[in-house]
Amino acid sequence: MLIVADTGPLISLAVIDKIDLLETLFYEVVIPEAVWRELEPAIQDLSIPQAMRFRNNIMAVAHYEEISAALGPGETEAILLYEEIHADRLLIEDSDARLYAETRGVRCTGTLGILIEAKKKNFIPALRPLFIGTRGCNTPPFRTNFLPIHKLRGMKPRSIDNFLSNDRFFKEKSDTPPFRAG
Repeated sequence: MLIVADTGPLISLAVIDKIDLLETLFYEVVIPEAVWRELEPAIQDLSIPQAMRFRNNIMAVAHYEEISAALGPGETEAILLYEEIHADRLLIEDSDARLYAETRGVRCTGTLGILIEAKKKNFIPALRPLFIGTRGCNTPPFRTNFLPIHKLRGMKPRSIDNFLSNDRFFKEKSDTPPFRAG
């Protein structure tokens, strides 16, 4: 499966030391030039050198056009590159950019989607430990909405605590009690 990645999910997966899942789940990960320009300073600022593995996966967009004034350069190039190379998925976190991409017929996934897929395929034993100790964290993936689709369906977004304690992918045999709010 061929995937085009935007900056946010790459940073998110690197921060939780799970960026290697992309190479495990997909035969090729492509990074647009604008995404690399956004990612490069973050690699040093956030001490995530494991993200350097994608420096050889950079691809230029052949026909650049501004598709929406609301999108940043990385998001724009990621959507355009997905369409140009007929990728299987777009890895993108920003909910507005994702909704825009989906209106163009782009098949999107985010950080949580990657983690759930990896859990289903037994590439990681559990998801819940990835989130322990991250409450109140303002770095990706924890500042994002886990369910951006809630805007389309009129649902209220679930809190991290509720999501982790009730979602079937997070259930595991453990002595650790579920999170308690407050």
